[in-house]
Amino acid sequence: MRVILRPRQQGKTLELINISEKTGAIIVVPKEQMIDNVLKLAKKHFYEIQRPITVNQAKDLRIRSSERTGLVIDNVNLILNEVVGWGHDIKAIAIDGLQNEVDYDEYSDHESYRKLTYSEYCKLKEKAWKYDHQLNK
Repeated sequence: MRVILRPRQQGKTLELINISEKTGAIIVVPKEQMIDNVLKLAKKHFYEIQRPITVNQAKDLRIRSSERTGLVIDNVNLILNEVVGWGHDIKAIAIDGLQNEVDYDEYSDHESYRKLTYSEYCKLKEKAWKYDHQLNK
């Protein structure tokens, strides 16, 4: 499983659209309204993908094993809020199968991303946290 971790408006959904087109995986979104947004973005960038589905539709989806192409999930944070209920302050999540790789934007330029190991990512996050807290003193 691949985790794409970038700030808002930095190409996460477009990356999922790319993966979907290449693999045939179905994009899963939290809410029905988001389906059209994904389809418009795909069309704008000339991608051809299957119609995305909502989480509830994914739960009901029955696919024969010969037709399984996988799922890619957009806005997992919103999906978690739907699952556990809004208003909870989710402090952390753990994911099996990360395979020690995270896609992360280094902010060097927003067009290029490089893969960091999970430990490299954690070190960067820690530096950013310390820097933010020094500015806010």
